[in-house]
Amino acid sequence: MLTKINQSLGLFLLFFLTLASCKNEGRRKADVSNVELKMELLRFDKSLYESRASLSTSELAKWRSVYGSFPDMYARQLIGIKAEGDSMLAVELSNYINDRYINEVNLTVQQTYHDLEWLRKDLEMAFKNYHIYFPEKLIPKLITYVAPFNYNMMATDSILGIGLDMYLGDNYKYYPTAGFPLYKIKKLKKEFIVIDAMNSWLQSDYELDISKNDLLNNMVHEGKMIYATSLLLPELPDTLLIGYSTKQLAWCRNNEEHIWKFFIEHKLLFEKNPGEFIKFINDGATTGGFPAEAPAKIGTYIGWQIVSAYMEKNTSVSLEQLMNEKDGNKILLMSNYKPKKNS
Repeated sequence: MLTKINQSLGLFLLFFLTLASCKNEGRRKADVSNVELKMELLRFDKSLYESRASLSTSELAKWRSVYGSFPDMYARQLIGIKAEGDSMLAVELSNYINDRYINEVNLTVQQTYHDLEWLRKDLEMAFKNYHIYFPEKLIPKLITYVAPFNYNMMATDSILGIGLDMYLGDNYKYYPTAGFPLYKIKKLKKEFIVIDAMNSWLQSDYELDISKNDLLNNMVHEGKMIYATSLLLPELPDTLLIGYSTKQLAWCRNNEEHIWKFFIEHKLLFEKNPGEFIKFINDGATTGGFPAEAPAKIGTYIGWQIVSAYMEKNTSVSLEQLMNEKDGNKILLMSNYKPKKNS
């Protein structure tokens, strides 16, 4: 009987810890009640699919009237068509969209995402928050596309493009043959669209200062992106924010002190050779030199904690001021960051 009680307690604690690692920890929500913003989600992928029977120069002109410069960027930057003149562009685009493989992928996209009103609403709410925190910044035009399997997002100064072919689910048959590793395939699904979109837009607004390209500045830069996204999407669980499983996030929280000590003891914070530090920032299956349970991006995780501590310590700093601050060392010093000790 005692064994059963202990097992039940263990299951309860596991359930509690799972909830704790997934929740959004009561992030503050901006008041968007007075923000007048009605976003439109333009379906270039649908126009592309519907034009496969015949694509003419007049159709190109029609596309440009609806999508602006996007069709030309799509052709030249996303799928690599170099044709000169609209007549040749129409021919090559027609050949592309009528390719059996491309057509099959687009058909799957149309079946999977025939209705994207949910996405439009989610992004509209996210950009209402964005407008509160960055009132002078431009709100982009939202356009969905299919370009197997090149870019999940494309951000310009005025357009946020969303590649729906990159979110067909972790069981989609073509992802392994396209060469995607398992850790990436796990994130090629619906629930990552909005967070990837907002992260991509933030990255296009706030790039890393290449003159400060060391581990610490990379950590803080990525930490700022996660922190900002957490305010733009306050309902999103922490696991999705950083792209970890519940177990991976729990591992980082339980070993935060050891991770920090590792960076300090190996004198890595100001390491400028990307070959020495990029594995702590980039995504992957795990992090070399750490236990098998350690996820990738543990440097990004620590950067997130530093930025969170900085904003908690410096309450007068706005999100826009945080994003404009390029000195990661200054943020670290003013954060008074102390890693959580193991219990």
